[in-house]
Amino acid sequence: MNNFELFAVQSASSAFQEAAARYFRNAVNPSERFAPNRILKSGNRTIVFWSDGTKTIVKRAEDEPDNDYAAFTAALGIKIFGSNSALRRTIKRKTTVQAKK
Repeated sequence: MNNFELFAVQSASSAFQEAAARYFRNAVNPSERFAPNRILKSGNRTIVFWSDGTKTIVKRAEDEPDNDYAAFTAALGIKIFGSNSALRRTIKRKTTVQAKK
C-alpha cells in the first residue's frame, strides 16, 4: 500500500477502513476472496457460503450422481464469472480443439 492509500484509509470511517482493507487484501491474495466459509448440502442442492458474505447455490440434475467436487467447482465458476451463462459463454469462446499431429 503506498502512502496515499495508507493516508486515505487512516482518515476514513471504520466501516470504510474495513471495506478498504478487504479490497486490498483480496487484490493481493485473491484466494481469500474465493475461500469458502461453509459448504452446505441440502437434497440435490449445494450452497457455498463465501468469505465475503455472499453465497452461491448450485442444483444437481436428478439423473446425475452426487459429486461434491463438481458442485463446488460449479459454484466457484459462477462466483468468478457472475452467472452460469457467463461461465458457459466464456468456456465456449475460449475452448479450441488441438489438431492431431
